[in-house]
Amino acid sequence: TATVERNPFFRDRQGRPQLIAALRLSTSTTVFVPQRLQKAAGIVFEDLDNNGRRDPGERGVPGVVLRHSGVRLVTDAEGVYRIPANLRGRLQVDPLGLPSGFVPSPRATRGLAELRDIPLVQTGTLAVRLALGADPEGRIPQVDLARTSVWIVDGDGTEWVGRSVDGGEVLFENVPVGRYSFRFDFSRLSEPLRAEDGVLVEVAPTQLREITVTLRGRNVRYTPPPNRALDGRGGRGGSGG
Repeated sequence: TATVERNPFFRDRQGRPQLIAALRLSTSTTVFVPQRLQKAAGIVFEDLDNNGRRDPGERGVPGVVLRHSGVRLVTDAEGVYRIPANLRGRLQVDPLGLPSGFVPSPRATRGLAELRDIPLVQTGTLAVRLALGADPEGRIPQVDLARTSVWIVDGDGTEWVGRSVDGGEVLFENVPVGRYSFRFDFSRLSEPLRAEDGVLVEVAPTQLREITVTLRGRNVRYTPPPNRALDGRGGRGGSGG
């Protein structure tokens, strides 16, 4: 590539910019790997029911980038990926090479091995608003809810931690679709709280789901200390004057 430009940093004796000529050489090489030197390793598919297995009607996902022993792989139009026959090692999904709105199924991320079909699941976003409610005596706790840690837990026990965005709101972004329960940590609050038992939420694909979870003060049983003997001024246990 040949170029000519007027460079303002190079001037003649009269102060006029000079023309500078440049020549750039570059080369590229394409290496074609014969099909016989490759082998079909598996398929990346959309796991519609999130069961970790490819069922009838679950399509392959094209264009997914995988890493295998330092080699970059891309799935074809049918979602199939191939690896050189002499490669061994652990297979990993490149998060930057996933289609928008998909993540590897949590079942698959526990350990991808060679020659394995890889399920992808759609994601959604969950916004959890924490609210304070009155206890049976009508008292509302005076605590800073921003210091509460919140997790959502799927049916297999996998947990996602939320991001606090505004006081009592916690945001879970791009989590796999499905049903979740809650887990809370109130250890940083000035007084203990409790949440209702059995609160579940369903995360839908490509949608923002909003839910309010009410927290109340934890009942504390107070046991008064035993009566102490009174002193000698008219009470029991004193010595007469």
